[in-house]
Amino acid sequence: MGRQNPADLRAAAHALKWMAANLGATTVARLCGEIEDHARTGRFEAAAEVLTRLRAEHADLSRALGTPEPGNQPVRATAPDR
Repeated sequence: MGRQNPADLRAAAHALKWMAANLGATTVARLCGEIEDHARTGRFEAAAEVLTRLRAEHADLSRALGTPEPGNQPVRATAPDR
């Protein structure tokens, strides 16, 4: 959480909370709501702690859905040009 801009952090957390809630990922949505609240009050250390939990939850969710985590995308072979 390099640049500590509360408005940007709040907006990003709010958007992710909305998307997670629409997908039924309630734990992700709840954690995003916590980050949003911390950003609103300028409590960046608390937001960083929740972000650690959010990353772990995202990894669990990705495994459960069978989707690769960011940075672990499979390499796709391309057909040679003909």
